[in-house]
Parts: sequence; C-alpha cells; structure tokens
Amino acid sequence: MGKIDRLKLGEQVFSDKNKRQRLNQITHPIIFKTLFWRIVTLRLQKKQSAICVDAPLLFESKLLEYFCYPIIVVYTDNEGTQVQRIKKRNGFTEEEAVKRIKSQMPIA
Repeated sequence: MGKIDRLKLGEQVFSDKNKRQRLNQITHPIIFKTLFWRIVTLRLQKKQSAICVDAPLLFESKLLEYFCYPIIVVYTDNEGTQVQRIKKRNGFTEEEAVKRIKSQMPIA
C-alpha cells in the first residue's frame, strides 16, 4: 500500500471546497468511529477520568458533542499568530497558511 502525499493532497483540498468536502465525507466516519472506540476504551477499561482530543475538524462537524463533555476550545483570534504557527510547523508559505485558515470555521 502506498503513502499519502499530504502536501499534494493539501494543495488539492485547500484549493477546492468540493474536494475538501468529499475528503471529509470519506474520512470523518472512519475517524469518528476510531476516536469513539478509543475514548470508550480509555474511559471504561483504563478508567481514565479525563481525555484530551485534538480534533478541530470533528469539532467543526459537531460530532464530538454527542459523546464528549465538556468541550474546551483553545484558540488564538490573531490571524497573524495563526499564520506564523502554521508556517513554522508545516513549512508553508504565507499564501498556503492563509488558505488553510480560511478553510476553517471562523473563530467567532
């Protein structure tokens, strides 16, 4: 089985809203199911009282509301800070970073 070229995939889905929606339709059910069972395992078998989930896309889709409580959102409302973090973390250009930020749910 091959590897996904995340840079090429990102170029495609962050340039075309329909492609991004299609990718989310394909991946979200699988991610949600896997996350759900991981949380169930941690809560019931491992007796974890608190679990941190870093899942912005699932937060945007509202799926986490069905089995996570409380939901705590951590964010910065400064787009300049967001851009700098993405550029540093992923090695993106300013334009690539802004494209990704604009594809996300607005902070407001």
